Order: sequence, then C-alpha cells, then structure tokens
Amino acid sequence: MATAPKVNAGQVTQGSFLFVDPKQIEKGKNSRFFEFTDDQVMELVASYESVDTTGNPQGQLVPIECRIVEPSKRLEVHAGRRRLEAAIRYNELHPDEPMKIKVLVTRCSAEEALVRGIRNNRDVAATSWVDDAFNQKRLREEHGWADTKIAELYNQQPSVVSRLKKLTGLRGKVLKLIHEGVIGLDAGCDLSEVDDISQDEILLKIQQMQDEHEAEEKKRRAELIEEAAAMPQDPPSANGDGDKKEPAKKGPKAPKASAKPAVNGRKKPAETPSQIVKKGVRAAKEAAAKPGEEKKKQPRSLKEVKDFFGGFDGPREDPAVRTFAGLVMEWVEGKITDLRMTKVMNDMICEKKEKEKETK
Repeated sequence: MATAPKVNAGQVTQGSFLFVDPKQIEKGKNSRFFEFTDDQVMELVASYESVDTTGNPQGQLVPIECRIVEPSKRLEVHAGRRRLEAAIRYNELHPDEPMKIKVLVTRCSAEEALVRGIRNNRDVAATSWVDDAFNQKRLREEHGWADTKIAELYNQQPSVVSRLKKLTGLRGKVLKLIHEGVIGLDAGCDLSEVDDISQDEILLKIQQMQDEHEAEEKKRRAELIEEAAAMPQDPPSANGDGDKKEPAKKGPKAPKASAKPAVNGRKKPAETPSQIVKKGVRAAKEAAAKPGEEKKKQPRSLKEVKDFFGGFDGPREDPAVRTFAGLVMEWVEGKITDLRMTKVMNDMICEKKEKEKETK
C-alpha cells in the first residue's frame, strides 16, 4: 500500500489545491459507522466515467478536503471519503488511464477535522442516527465536548443527544437495522433496555415479517405478469402494400386484479418493525420482573392506544364498552373536546352508580 505523500508546509497554504494519487491519501477515522456499499461507490465511479458535451470524461466535480497531519506532513481526508473510495475504484477499473483526485488542503486539528466532516455530511443529509451517535461519542470522549455543545452543533434538542447515547451500546446487527431505516431511533432506544437474548427474539420476529412481506410481493408481481400476458394483442398492421388495416378482433377480457389493500402494489404489513420492537420490549420487561418486584414499565405508543380501543367496535361487544371505546377514539383523533370527554365519562360513572343502587 502506498504511503501518503509528505507535503511541504512552507509551500502549501490554507485553501491550496493539489492533484494526488488517491491511494496516497490517508483515510484516518471514518465519520460513518458503516462503510459505503459497493453500489454507493460504483454510482460515483459511473459519474467519473460519464462524458461532458465535448466528449471528455467528466471526472471529479467536487474536491475532497484533507488536512496536513503533524508532524508527518501527510494528507488525511476528513470530508469526501466516498469520492476518495470511488477514485481508487476508478483507477482499478482503468489502470491505463488513472485519475488523480483533487484535494482542498486545510490546516486544522483532529477535532476541527471531525467537526468539518460532520458539517459536510449534515449539509447533504448523508448520515444516519447511528453515524450521529458514534460521532457524538467521539466528540464527547476524544475532545471533551459537553452534550449542550454537541446539541448546538447538530441543531438537536439535548434530549435527542441523550437518547443517541443509548445506541452506542447496541450490537452491530441492531445498529444496521437503525442505519438502514428499518426501525427508528425510539425503537433502537427501546432495544437498548433489554438483554441480547430478548433482542434476538425481537429481531427474529422482524425478519419473519420481512420474509412474509417479500413472499407476498413476489406473488403479487407474478400475478401482474400473468394478467399482462392474458391481455389481448393487436394484430400487425399492413405495410405499404395498399391493403387496408383490419380491425382488431376482440379477445377475452383480461381478469381484474384482485382487490387487495396495497401500498405501491403490495400489501401493507399488519405491523411495522418498530411496532414489533415496542411490543417485544414490553413483553421482555414483564418477563424479566422477579416475583414480588414491580414490573418495568414500557409506555405505549399512540398507535397502540388507537389499535387497542379500535378493537372494541364489534357487534358482540358490550354496548357501554363499545360506546366508551368509540369516544376515546374520537377524543384521540381530536373530534371531541376535553370538556366533552370529561362530561361523558362523569355521566357514565354516575349512570353506573345509579344502576348499582337499583340492584341493591
């Protein structure tokens, strides 16, 4: 592996531009927890390979930022890591016409370099909750930043910074689900409160749900292909030989697509992964409680509240229960006021007390 080139500190000033062999740039610490995927790198390689209006390769449009590492005087990237990875891959694919990468030289400390990288990624919305959590951990542990200062840099509420701390204790497979957006920040924080065995049981349920969803999607795609194949085809038209075009014969009607509640052509899953986490964590906390010990409480989400009370709308439910559940749903949805809800509850309690007196 090539070593990073030494830079003449007397000749290179703040804001200087250099063209360097990409393999000679030190990568340093990554501001992302997960490395870029091959697809992400190749997407940028394709942009390097594309040609402009004159037929020349477009190449690199935005320079990467590198700092001069003291005392070695070598270059280390702190903004533009994907561009650097793409340039290395480009040269592997085009060894006869290698490219040099354009570098904007900055003079800054390791702390300033980290902050620059964070700001650069934030401007293009290129980080996940996981990236933010571990970058904030670096600011806190390596550079002594207080949570209030971190919140100001990220433009986040201090409570969000506090919740992100919980993610740094999770295992890689849980972090990957958060990083990819399968589950949200709240679900990740919930998982941090149960042991690894409970986490694995919850992750298994999520995987099963995803497998079922994928199987349904494949079935639906196969149905659409069959429906398209059953559509009548128009006969070829006459070609300049003076013959008149015959009207197309009507074939059998194509079967109608089955009426299924769908989102983008696929059935919507009954539960989201985050909802599976919420229920699983609650069950794990209840199961972990020792005899005589107060059970750990897991707050219910608004969706869970609505699902619970919405389940009492069946004709076999007690009329009073069905009425009350319906009122709760209307109150949650903002259809009735707090005053109206209070009055209804008081009336129901008074009515119940009157009935109890009559039975005595």
